[in-house]
Amino acid sequence: MWPILATLGWGLAVTFGVIAAIQRVELRDHHPPDPNSAEIVTAAATAVLAVAALIALAQVYAALAQVREARLNKNEQKRSEFSGRWDALRPVRRKVRIWVKAGGSEELRDKALDLRGSNSREYAELMTLLDFFEDLAISVDNHEIPFRIVDAFFGEAVTKYWHDWEPYVDKVRREGSPKANRFFEGLAKQIKNDDDGNGERAT
Repeated sequence: MWPILATLGWGLAVTFGVIAAIQRVELRDHHPPDPNSAEIVTAAATAVLAVAALIALAQVYAALAQVREARLNKNEQKRSEFSGRWDALRPVRRKVRIWVKAGGSEELRDKALDLRGSNSREYAELMTLLDFFEDLAISVDNHEIPFRIVDAFFGEAVTKYWHDWEPYVDKVRREGSPKANRFFEGLAKQIKNDDDGNGERAT
């Protein structure tokens, strides 16, 4: 947006300068070369308008810079929030990796279903990992955090954990919750299809 406004501002300044030049040429064609009051007024008015246009351009640029800085700060705050949650989930992630290594994603599904049946605290803790990815995906969908940041820092984890959790989610959907974790699934598919992710990725 700001390049358009900058172009308009410079366009105004140039336009005023051209108008002033044309007026001065016309005046000199009809009057002696010595400046008269009309020339002086015209030159002064043009200079004021040109300065005003430049000042307005500078103010617009400063406002846009502030907006951009605020957006960057918000993005970093959101990324830091999810990074903190991710670090806190380390024990749960370790447990999931052990189950998956032992029997694949089907083992994770069966363990989660068993824990759900017993309504244990361990099941609630396990669900915090699934909730993390759903919340992350919802934040991307709501434009609270850019996709490129999520892809850079969590992209590999999103696709890997979706692969692990998919059998469990499919079971939950067949039981009557067809929209369960649909944002998590959508984000995983988007990342898988995107080849532009850069930066450090979480695992």
